[in-house]
Amino acid sequence: MKICKLVAGICIMALCILTPVRARGQASWAAKMARELVEALVQKGGQQGAKELMELGGETLAREALEKAAQEGGEKLAQRLASLALEHGAALLKVAKESPSKFVSAFDELSPALREAAGQAINREPEVMARLFSNVGKAALTAAAEHPGVGTRVMEVLGREGAETLGRVTTDEAVQLARLAPQIAKVPEPDRQRLMELIARAPGRILDLLETHPKVLATSAALAGFLAAKDQLLGKDEIEIGPDGKPRVARKPGLVGTLTQEFHRPLSGIVGMLGLAMAVWAAIKLWAAYRVSRAKVTGAEKRAASGPTDQK
Repeated sequence: MKICKLVAGICIMALCILTPVRARGQASWAAKMARELVEALVQKGGQQGAKELMELGGETLAREALEKAAQEGGEKLAQRLASLALEHGAALLKVAKESPSKFVSAFDELSPALREAAGQAINREPEVMARLFSNVGKAALTAAAEHPGVGTRVMEVLGREGAETLGRVTTDEAVQLARLAPQIAKVPEPDRQRLMELIARAPGRILDLLETHPKVLATSAALAGFLAAKDQLLGKDEIEIGPDGKPRVARKPGLVGTLTQEFHRPLSGIVGMLGLAMAVWAAIKLWAAYRVSRAKVTGAEKRAASGPTDQK
C-alpha cells in the first residue's frame, strides 16, 4: 500500500514538473513560428502589409494566436493557421485568436471560392468579423463571403437569425434585408423568429411587401395580421396590403372573368364583335352553299328517275 502511494506521488510530481516544461516548449516554437510568419507577411505585403500587420497587433497577435492553436491542436494546427494567414491575410489571426481549432475547421470546410471571398471580408472588417464569428460561427464566414459588405451589416443587427436567412437570399434581397434589419430587430420574440422564417421561405415576395408597406412592422396589430396570413402570403394568390397594414387576398379571375374584363375594353370589344360577325357570315355562306348543292343533287335524282317513262 505504501509502495502504491509512493508511485502515485512520484507520478504527480513528474506531471507537475513536465507540464510547465512542455508548455514552455510549445511557447518557444510558437514564438519562433510567429516571428517567421511575421517576416513572411511583411515580405509578401511590403510596407503597406507591415503597416496593416502592426495595426492588427503585429508579432504579439501572431504569437498569441499560434500559442492558442498549439494548445488546442498541437503543432499541426498552429502550422495550418500560419499557412492560412500567409495565404489569405494576417487578419485571419484576429478572427481565429479566440478559438483557432473552431476557425480553421470552419474555414477549411468552405469551397476554394468562398475561402477567397471570406478572406477578403475578414481583411476588410477584421474586428467585425472576429465578433461575428465568435457569436455566429461558420455561418458568419459563409454569409460574409456570399454577400460582400452587406452580409456583415445584416448579421450585426440580426445575429444568427440574419446569418441563417442570408443563406437563402440573393445579394439584391440581402440589400433589402439590410435596409429592413433595424425595424425587424425591434420586433419582439417569438414574432421576429416567425417573420424571419417567412422571409427565408419566400424572400423576394415578403421583403417587397415589407418595403412597400412599412406599417406592417410599425404596429403589433398589423404584424400579427401579416403573420396570420402566412399561407396566403406564400400561396399563388396576389396579396394586397390595406391601409391598416393587414394583408388581403386578391383572387385572380378565371377564364370567364378574364374574357369579361377584356370585353369591357373598347378595342377588345370591337375585335370580339368583328370576330363574331365573321363567324355568323361564314356560317350563313356555308348553309347557303349546302342548300344549293343539295337542290342540284335532288334535281338530278328526279330526272334520272323520270327519264324512261317519257320515252314510252
